[in-house]
Amino acid sequence: MRRQNRDAALVELDGSGQTHQLSDLCTIGRHPTSLVVLSDATVSRHHAELVRTSHGRYLLRDLCTRGGTFVGGVRVVERFLSDGDEIRFGQVRLRFQEQSVRHLMRHRPLTISSAPPA
Repeated sequence: MRRQNRDAALVELDGSGQTHQLSDLCTIGRHPTSLVVLSDATVSRHHAELVRTSHGRYLLRDLCTRGGTFVGGVRVVERFLSDGDEIRFGQVRLRFQEQSVRHLMRHRPLTISSAPPA
């Protein structure tokens, strides 16, 4: 089976709608070196990480935090994410969004700047 390339992001649900694009390995926390920096005091400095597996799925891991990591209201240590999952780190709520690149390409308008060579 072919692996699909996917674009994924975490979208903050606090009203700001800030979007954090994800890479193959993302650190999440208050520390400024985190890829996804969440400045809320209820978030640990090194709260969680997201890893894209060789199959293209994202695996969320809590980094032994006191406040925990929740997906769909359930505390998790490690869990594969699905499109639309709501995640909570401390009091910060985010939504995991995933869309295949193939799907994006299908809906992208085709622009031709000049005629093809004869």
